[in-house]
Amino acid sequence: MTGIAAKVAVRALTLPADFHVSWAGPCPSWIAADVCLGSEEGRLFFSPGEGRLHPGDNRFLGSGEAVNGVAFLGNDRIAISSRSELSFMTVPRHPGETPLRAVFPAGAHGVIAAASGYFVAPLGPSGIMMYKPGSQQPHPLTVHRFDPALNLYRAISIVDKGAETLVFAARSEGIISVGALGDPTTKLDSHHCWESSDKSDIIDVCSLAPQTRSIAALNWDNEILLIRDVLSETERPAPFQFPGIAGTAYRILSMQGHLVVLTSRSLYVLEGLGHRFLEGHPVHREPTRVASFPMDAVDINPCGEGQFLVVLPEAVNMIDLGLLLGGPNGAKPSNGAPEREVDFVTARVPTASNDRLTQRSVPQYHEPVHQEPIHMPV
Repeated sequence: MTGIAAKVAVRALTLPADFHVSWAGPCPSWIAADVCLGSEEGRLFFSPGEGRLHPGDNRFLGSGEAVNGVAFLGNDRIAISSRSELSFMTVPRHPGETPLRAVFPAGAHGVIAAASGYFVAPLGPSGIMMYKPGSQQPHPLTVHRFDPALNLYRAISIVDKGAETLVFAARSEGIISVGALGDPTTKLDSHHCWESSDKSDIIDVCSLAPQTRSIAALNWDNEILLIRDVLSETERPAPFQFPGIAGTAYRILSMQGHLVVLTSRSLYVLEGLGHRFLEGHPVHREPTRVASFPMDAVDINPCGEGQFLVVLPEAVNMIDLGLLLGGPNGAKPSNGAPEREVDFVTARVPTASNDRLTQRSVPQYHEPVHQEPIHMPV
């Protein structure tokens, strides 16, 4: 991306008229825009400017469903997801060139670009969609299903020492990881599952640090699970509950050693928690500085170094995390940051947590289902 110089803590993006934002995320540099916005009507808008797509090409989902994810591969490929379809597009390289579009008629909970060159989408109980655009294979789109089914909700790709691992928030089934992808058109190789025997409902996952297999996961009741090596057969996830974090859990991000949690009531920043956990600090005994910013947001996504996007009912804000937190010793920032509350909180470790988090093998795969996307005009 070209980068937005955030001189204030919060910058409101300019939205087109009658564009109701459902998703916001960063653009790669070849789009020639900073931010990609998806609408509740299945449209995309690139801010600032239209990037390499001409203005008439802003309706990308024929179903008209709300966009819930956008991913980019190479220098001309886009995937857009909704609850009813996945749409794959080429971006014109030259003026007047017509973009190509292919549709996979299955709903997804988002879509990501994996380091291996695949678009990956969690399809809920229907499995994992993997699609490599431009592949010479006869069936470039593959769906991997499980028996019994797993409810795959969110997906991330992490890379450590050149090896890629896909990690999924799998709701009541816990945390699913798939490593050593090999040839995804035939099978997925190694896999692990951290599941809970009680009321857990994992709704989001994020990487704790680049070039590691460390992750954080968020439960529906705002419990946070931290894992240094998601593929370890001996390390158990460390669960933490922070009193004061209220509302329905939506998202978790890791940025600059901090954890950012979004709920239906507020945005919370748990300062230095990820960094201290990876450094081996006893974070369950040390107070954590928690800054809360009340807001009615529905989604957040990282967007550049130290910045993230917040989707509000009628606006999208770019937030600079460093400026949001302000100076040392809790000094209140004076650069447009919203009102905040700061407290020092010692995490509560849930009772019998070691008994309820167990590792098991993922259920057996069905044979992969190969399918050609349906090619359609834009």
